[in-house]
Amino acid sequence: MSNVIGSKPGRILSRARISGTVMKTTMYYDGGCPVCMRGVAHWRRLDWARRIEWVDLMDHPDALAADGVSFAAAMDVLHVRRRDGSLAVGVPGFAALWSELPGYRWLARILSPPWIMALADRFYRVTHRDRYLRRCNDGTCAMPRTSGDEAR
Repeated sequence: MSNVIGSKPGRILSRARISGTVMKTTMYYDGGCPVCMRGVAHWRRLDWARRIEWVDLMDHPDALAADGVSFAAAMDVLHVRRRDGSLAVGVPGFAALWSELPGYRWLARILSPPWIMALADRFYRVTHRDRYLRRCNDGTCAMPRTSGDEAR
């Protein structure tokens, strides 16, 4: 992750704290995945306060490159940038997202004990391992869109 080291040894400052800006929570999602898109559509409807920025990785494949996250890694598990600029990956990402959504905050609180978060994250990673590759195993997987592509 490309955070900046603070003045004290071992202290990491997020981009948001350095710049003094308040960021929105940002969810990076696979716009080519029908299951993912159902979840995104549902969560977007709940985001009436516009607290979340939604980034389709198919349109922005290099969105996480500055953090050292490749397109393939970003597509493998959920990535969410918290308002403080830190990146949450896997179930911690879901918790960061859900903490911003009415009706889901209770679920984020349930996941807050470290042992529950770790157990849930392990389950998520095992069940979603190579999700993008499995979705693409028939050879017809959509590739990221570039600005020169025609509308799909």
